Amino acid sequence: GYRYWRIDITDANNADTYYEAGRMYLSEVWQPLKNISFGWEMRWIDPSTRQESRGGQLYITPGVPYRDLRFKLSLLSQAEMYEEAFVLDRLRGTHGDVLAIVDPNDTLRLMDWSIYGVLEARTPISNVVLALYEKAFRLRELV
Repeated sequence: GYRYWRIDITDANNADTYYEAGRMYLSEVWQPLKNISFGWEMRWIDPSTRQESRGGQLYITPGVPYRDLRFKLSLLSQAEMYEEAFVLDRLRGTHGDVLAIVDPNDTLRLMDWSIYGVLEARTPISNVVLALYEKAFRLRELV
């Protein structure tokens, strides 16, 4: 890691000369040599609670929706799996922030396919065939 970061933000169209960021995330990057496997899933989770009264009235307490992303990294080498994915599990666990981008080259869907969140669980690394490994991930978006 680095002890200090410097970020220069320039916006000639910002007449207020004021910039506000709710959260800033700086980290080392890991982009696997192979993309995520087909079959990945993303969905909205609505944590709103619903309660029905004795008289049949429905009371809803709205929650803040968040996204859930599930995917696998398959057919990765032993080196990449243990030097990157295994280390990610150890360092971030289920408490540290993670940014996952389904397809960083798809600029049209970049915001839709980027999830900034936390890992929901630590999952095992599987040796699927000789010298090739796979690992599943599930991220819960931080909102």
